Amino acid sequence: MKGRLDRRVQFLAEGLVDDGLRRESGFQPIGQKVWAAKDDVGADEIFRAGQDAARLAVRFRVQKSAFTSSITAAHRLDCGGQEFEILGIREVPGRRRIFEITAVAKVQP
Repeated sequence: MKGRLDRRVQFLAEGLVDDGLRRESGFQPIGQKVWAAKDDVGADEIFRAGQDAARLAVRFRVQKSAFTSSITAAHRLDCGGQEFEILGIREVPGRRRIFEITAVAKVQP
């Protein structure tokens, strides 16, 4: 396996957040933090409707478990306080004990 599982990541699921005044949709932590390897894939800039933003594409690798098997592209991933949108999940060929998660984060200018 390429890279070491040297970071703790938290998966997030969409749910209702109640701040006492109103309820809004937002992402909340689910499950325990898991160890992951992180590889930066690339960064690109997007120019849409007069707005510019930068995106960071990353691949995370996590060990396969009952919990990580339940993660889908509807979830998000938090690594070091940076929230990533999950684009895809695949099983790494070989012993089938590792999932590779491709994700992107919007980088604040």
